[in-house]
Amino acid sequence: MTTDRIRAAVSFLLACLLLLPLGAAVASSSGYEEWWLASRGWHILFDSCMFSLFAGAVATVGGYMVGRSGIGFAVLACVPLAIPSSLWGSAWIVALGRSSLLGDWISVFDWPVASAVVGLRYVGIASIIFASQQTGPGPAASVFTIRDRWWWLGIKPVLAPAAAAWAATFLLVSVDHITPSMFLIHTYGTQVLIQYNALQDLPGAASLATPMLLPALLAIGIVVVAARPWTDADTSRPQQGSRWPAVCVLLCALAVPLATVIGQMGSLASLSDALIQMRPEIIRTSVLVLFSAPLCALIGWLLAESWLRTWRRGRWSWEPLILINLVSPPSLLAMGLIDLFGRGPLRVFRDGDIPLITAYAARFVPVVMLVMIIVGLRRPTLPDTAARLFNITPLNRWWRIHWPTRRVEVLTVLILSGLLIATELEASLLLVPAGTATVGVRLYTLIHTAPDAQVSAAAVGVLILLIPWIGLLGFMTRRRRT
Repeated sequence: MTTDRIRAAVSFLLACLLLLPLGAAVASSSGYEEWWLASRGWHILFDSCMFSLFAGAVATVGGYMVGRSGIGFAVLACVPLAIPSSLWGSAWIVALGRSSLLGDWISVFDWPVASAVVGLRYVGIASIIFASQQTGPGPAASVFTIRDRWWWLGIKPVLAPAAAAWAATFLLVSVDHITPSMFLIHTYGTQVLIQYNALQDLPGAASLATPMLLPALLAIGIVVVAARPWTDADTSRPQQGSRWPAVCVLLCALAVPLATVIGQMGSLASLSDALIQMRPEIIRTSVLVLFSAPLCALIGWLLAESWLRTWRRGRWSWEPLILINLVSPPSLLAMGLIDLFGRGPLRVFRDGDIPLITAYAARFVPVVMLVMIIVGLRRPTLPDTAARLFNITPLNRWWRIHWPTRRVEVLTVLILSGLLIATELEASLLLVPAGTATVGVRLYTLIHTAPDAQVSAAAVGVLILLIPWIGLLGFMTRRRRT
């Protein structure tokens, strides 16, 4: 009982520390009450939600086409997530901008086109949800006659994954303010950046960003209700349909931006020059990943185990509260950390990497926790129970029972968190120390200051470095499923 209490206390302390940046940002928000008492602020919030909902619908439809073709296609659809959002926007501006070949008929600066392009960036998340949540009709369906087969075996099994995919992609689009601003779509994220970067108004920026938590919390509630963990009862997997729709979606999501970037690069010499020039940022980003990814994996593992243990006992736990960080605007978390590290003894660490590493932990520990809790729900508990009955020491239990079954998932979340950290931009823009930069910040700066050929060469270099890790992540995911 004492050990359980210690574990519960540690989990509660970790949850409070992870929620502290968000709490500091909300507490520091002041001013601009007239935005929310009048119609101006709510109008921007409504436009942001509609933009995110339409983008989520595009991602959901595309995710269904890709996910029904298998987990391999779903993992491939996640490659756009490795492309920084600023580079993604620049590639589509070249492909569908006003000066492009199709600029007279279709433009990325039009609201529906811009929303669809942003939705294509997150189609991989919807694909994975469909690939992991759908079940097939089973062998009994081929023997017995089923009334309204089209509904019970066709549409109804897709409704829950579709709701989860739509809500999840809505969350991701709603916290992406870089790409919509590049397409000249005015969302609440753009206004937050103006308040903080241009006007240096931290309390006003925080007060503008806080109301976006309301639709985000509603969306995460839909995800929790709609999504369900895969169990041993779900042995009938859906039959794979035609792969041509998935190929068409992947061509739109991958081929257009990649062909644009590679076409602008010019020559291989520019690629090598870009890698040489980006060497300090690559080294710095690698160091941040080496420090931050294990931290995210360790904290996420501890919280997931505590949540799973409490859930199996039918008790309420604190761990799900940190999911609020997952749906909070990254700029809001960063502003909370700026406020925290500007006070008292924490001011000593203000100009170092500690605030940036803390931001990565606050943002990506919830992702790690979700992955490990979903995997943990499928893990049998009988071996650990038997070991406890035979008084096996905790160290032997960990080494002989837990580690052999969990090393694959630990390596998976390490790679996943490393990729997320390497491509993170929003929090890094606000927290990176002066005179330094990460790979994402470097690309964001080049887009606004360098020629297109140099930007494209740098982007291709970053993709060359990241794609092998994405492939390894897909391999680990497929191995874990089998």
